[in-house]
Amino acid sequence: MAKKQKEEKVLDKIVEESKDKKVVFKSDFSEGVDTVPPTTSSGAVNLQDFKSDIEKPEKIEEQELAMIQSMVKTIEQLTNEIGQIEVRKHALMKAMEGVQTRLEGQRAAMQTKYGTDNINLQDGVINYPNPAPQNNPTENGEANKKD
Repeated sequence: MAKKQKEEKVLDKIVEESKDKKVVFKSDFSEGVDTVPPTTSSGAVNLQDFKSDIEKPEKIEEQELAMIQSMVKTIEQLTNEIGQIEVRKHALMKAMEGVQTRLEGQRAAMQTKYGTDNINLQDGVINYPNPAPQNNPTENGEANKKD
């Protein structure tokens, strides 16, 4: 830990001394610094890139982390609830399918027994279909003929 702090102090000193420079050279880094930033073929280091690397935080703030963790936890809970709802929906659909199958069987039985499945569901009255209208024959069974 002490070595890292020493390295940070050396790097801070180099950056402070090089404020007016756009480029520093590898030789500007003193001993005690394990990590030297990448250099060009001439040995130059872009100080702007180097400064931004030094200033990058290692962790996000505790408040930000807590907020993100809370949102992820909420998403997981909602996903779980959606899954439970889908399972319940599937069970309800299967139950409805079973009732519909039984209803179709009952309709077929009514058709066979009563000749129709047209029944008033409020009072149970059977609504028989009207017979097809027939020609009115005369009393003797012959239709009126005009000769």
